Amino acid sequence: MTTLYDMLTAITFTAGNRIPWLRQCSASIAKQRFEGLQHVVVDCHLKSDWLGLRLKVLDLDNFVAFVDDEDIVMNDSLALCLRALEQTGCGVAFTRQRLMSADGEIGHVYGMPPPTLADIVRMPQGIHHLAVMRRDAIDMGQLREVAQHLPHGAGIDWAIRANAAALGGAVHVPIDGYGWRRHPGQWHHSKEWKEAFQSGLPRLRETMLSWFKSPGDRIATWHPTECTGEVQCV
Repeated sequence: MTTLYDMLTAITFTAGNRIPWLRQCSASIAKQRFEGLQHVVVDCHLKSDWLGLRLKVLDLDNFVAFVDDEDIVMNDSLALCLRALEQTGCGVAFTRQRLMSADGEIGHVYGMPPPTLADIVRMPQGIHHLAVMRRDAIDMGQLREVAQHLPHGAGIDWAIRANAAALGGAVHVPIDGYGWRRHPGQWHHSKEWKEAFQSGLPRLRETMLSWFKSPGDRIATWHPTECTGEVQCV
């Protein structure tokens, strides 16, 4: 019998220039591996290809999650997010993230979970890492439209997660599920990316907010050790 655990693909983009970190990333996913989980590494050497590929890979599976090539997942976060989606019917399940140094030392929790759906639009880091998304809760037409107005694709990951939350609802899994490595070579630290993000931000926020029918609704929390199956998405 087919279950949700047959249908999750973790997707990692790489330019091939961080091989030791990519190996750590892959090992962290392999450590969590359960039947039906696959890890797909996408070669993306040109920044001009990144946005188109980011949207294209959403069709790889019924459930998808992005894991960057310098980062790691932890604490059975992929399986737990999938269970949260199964029990709540939500469009996206997300965990807490911890900062990680270039040498792999795990630091403090970074960012706060958004209390309401509207706060997803207000807080770029609200649903950041880890996020497992249900493919049938994503409207590709809406994403392709918004992508046309995002220089260099800056903000598209935020838009993808917001779109899944708008169409299917969001649920927070309160565990440390992701190690987010911070280092000077990150694309979003560049002047080019920062200027592109700020340029597209007002229109992006306006568009994302328009996707939500009830932006004031609170986001559910699914506790792995306490959930009775009664938590549901709004």
